[in-house]
Amino acid sequence: MSALSRRNWLFVVLAVGLTALDGCNSPTLPLPPPSPPAIQSVMSLNGQAVIKGGDYAVEPHAKVTCLNHASNLMRETTADVRGAFVLGIEAEPGNTLGCWQQVDHLISDPVMVVVPPAQR
Repeated sequence: MSALSRRNWLFVVLAVGLTALDGCNSPTLPLPPPSPPAIQSVMSLNGQAVIKGGDYAVEPHAKVTCLNHASNLMRETTADVRGAFVLGIEAEPGNTLGCWQQVDHLISDPVMVVVPPAQR
């Protein structure tokens, strides 16, 4: 092989390698927050709020976390294969809860829900 063709071959190999690396740095879409319609219910019973998300409320197997802004108490659970979840957290009526999902290293923005008056 001549020096010129070796140089061209090296250039092609480097260009292909750099193009492949650039593809790995492409941006990803942000993880959406659980949407309020997806949160089927928030109940308050005996100082406990129960947050239920129906099928496809979050990503399958996502970690769902809720923070009670009044007490700074946090609880988490893992969604099932269909993205449904049930999470209990100590809360009083009127407390605001921020709930978000996490999949791998991606964390969604929180959705805020207010704990309703206690049900009997």
